[in-house]
Amino acid sequence: MFDTGSGKPPTCRFQLGGPLWVLGIATVACAALTASTRGQVKGRRSLPPLSLEQDVGFIPPHRILLPLLDPTARTGILDLEPAVAQAELVLAVRLVDVTETKIIHGGQNVQVTQQYRLEPIRVLKGIFARTELLMTGQDLGIYRFAEGADRLERGQLMLVLLGRQGQGYFNCNCSGVATLAQSIPRLDSKDDPLLAAVDVLIATMRKRDRAERVALLRDGLKGAKGRDAAPLLLALGRRALPAAQDPAIAEAVLPHLKTGSPAIREVAAKTLGAMLGAIPSPRADRGAPDPNRFQTESAVALAAALADSGPDLGVRVALINALGAAGAPALLRTPTALAWRNAKQPAATFAELTARLHVLGTLPASVGGAEVSRTYETLLLDAPDSIQDVAGRALVRLDAPKAADLVANRIERKHDAGLDVSVELTLLGQLPRETATPALLKAWKRSLGPRERLAFAESCANVADARLIPIVSTLLDPQLFPVRSYAMEALRKIDTDEAASALWPHLDEEADVSRKLRLVAFLGRHGFHEGYTVALEHLSQTTLREEAVAAVAAIGDPKAIPELRRSWQTSNDLAWNAPAIRVLAKLDQQDIVPQLLKIARTPGDPLADSALIALGDLRAAEALPIVREALSSRRDEIVIAAARAAAQLLDHAEHNDDAIRERLAALLADSDASPAVRDVALRVLIALDDRRLRPTLERVARDANLEGTPLLTQVEQTLSQAERAQRGLPQE
Repeated sequence: MFDTGSGKPPTCRFQLGGPLWVLGIATVACAALTASTRGQVKGRRSLPPLSLEQDVGFIPPHRILLPLLDPTARTGILDLEPAVAQAELVLAVRLVDVTETKIIHGGQNVQVTQQYRLEPIRVLKGIFARTELLMTGQDLGIYRFAEGADRLERGQLMLVLLGRQGQGYFNCNCSGVATLAQSIPRLDSKDDPLLAAVDVLIATMRKRDRAERVALLRDGLKGAKGRDAAPLLLALGRRALPAAQDPAIAEAVLPHLKTGSPAIREVAAKTLGAMLGAIPSPRADRGAPDPNRFQTESAVALAAALADSGPDLGVRVALINALGAAGAPALLRTPTALAWRNAKQPAATFAELTARLHVLGTLPASVGGAEVSRTYETLLLDAPDSIQDVAGRALVRLDAPKAADLVANRIERKHDAGLDVSVELTLLGQLPRETATPALLKAWKRSLGPRERLAFAESCANVADARLIPIVSTLLDPQLFPVRSYAMEALRKIDTDEAASALWPHLDEEADVSRKLRLVAFLGRHGFHEGYTVALEHLSQTTLREEAVAAVAAIGDPKAIPELRRSWQTSNDLAWNAPAIRVLAKLDQQDIVPQLLKIARTPGDPLADSALIALGDLRAAEALPIVREALSSRRDEIVIAAARAAAQLLDHAEHNDDAIRERLAALLADSDASPAVRDVALRVLIALDDRRLRPTLERVARDANLEGTPLLTQVEQTLSQAERAQRGLPQE
């Protein structure tokens, strides 16, 4: 039936799309359908978003994850792992000679080319059979550091990491570095300890198990003393979760908190903070269990390091942040861990004060509440936004009613002083709905600027209270896209007929077709059918198919069923027949099941993927054997469609099929499966809350092939949520 032979799957041509609230829509606002049919459709389970990078609702993605440490902040820090992984040739070399050639173009323009003659001392990675290496200044990337005082001198030993460029090489360690010394590290001798660290990084790349990579880095770090510790620490920080699970990691990392180099101490603290942050740990006032040994040992070591940290700001901030990551239970059981709260040691900078407030916000209100409240009340009105935001969020977590009063008071004082209140408006959105809504209604009475209106709209989207509808409906100006996006999201989350009525007049103003179709689907669920024609016209567009199918089904226009049946039966156009099948299934046309089963069983049928998804929407139990076999297909689009069908079919106890569940778990764990297939397998297992999910995730989290991918991020987040659930901790 399906091609299940071996071989690498072809590129998936089935484009997944459409956010969670669109994909899940199956409620049909059509009077022609019976009440019982509507009840069946409304209760159906929907998949999580079909892409890990895909946003939900109308808010565009705008947040970018920052690296563990900005290497430009400390010019002495070497982050070599990315370049080692990219490089095809890693050499320790001696600079023998530098020659310079001047070429004059057009009688006036002078071009200078420098030729560097390098003598290989040691080959760490790759094969180099020549007696010397000739590179230009451009090959080495030297010109980008021309404004600095650092220069390459004859006789110097240095480390070069070279990537392939055509038939030659180039320095691939130029991205994200601030100085020439970071790009081309100098060596003290041919036995420089930095070379041992590079050897560890190279050996790490050969391991396919992330836990084995962590073990290599851990053992290498135990012998590192100076600058050679930084690349190993940073590499561990990129593997925070498996590193935190290593029982011997503390003895490798903690000694570097005492090193003489402030730069290394900062990197060690940030690495430790990343590992501690990967361990689920709630606030102590939520019935937290005892901290584990790693958390307790880290809290003690961090407290001692902070006491002896000296005036270096970067080190102190990193240590305080790492203490916060250790968790409230560990801090409260370590008397010295909160010594920095002593009044005799006030924060000397805004950066340190911000770090302190962030940590206090994770502690019980009885410990940090009074200090956070006092700090917030006494903050200068024009203090940096970052510290105002952190202080406000800490106060919201510790004492929401008091936070509401203090934030409202601060809004009044800042507004009277002519200062921007966008930070405070954003904080209102973090309050409980019953407290936030009155505060937002009061704030709206003031004259708000563009930035403040954006913050107000964002808070309305977070609160999503029906009492805000009259105000939110005034924020739908299409020329103010970010504000409009948050306002649309607020109305979508409120999800009432009144909210739909506020959005309906603005349907024609939406220029983006994808967003317009999502808007049509939302309006259709509340009885507004004006977008039916637009949705129908876009069914044939592959990139908009998910949104168009959901919109037509949500509207439930009585004309849709006969029109789509006629198109399917009389047309040979796959672009129209595939969505026609999908919509008919969402409209619960059970009589098409035999035809869909025939299509799904036919090898190579171009409508097979659509038929599988449709059978899932129809909850056709007869499709279970077909879905089981389709999950072993070599075609990604068939596997993905079968997985989506399985999510719908297995949602009913009478449709349980352990073979399908086992196959989904196997697909998720299969390192040779495509990212799209593993992605959908993960989301289906999450939706089904399958018992195989956690052990499978634990295996997947060790897969080194996934490092740096969104899928690994989702896997680790899901593991953390599962751990919190098992320990009876609230999801945060």
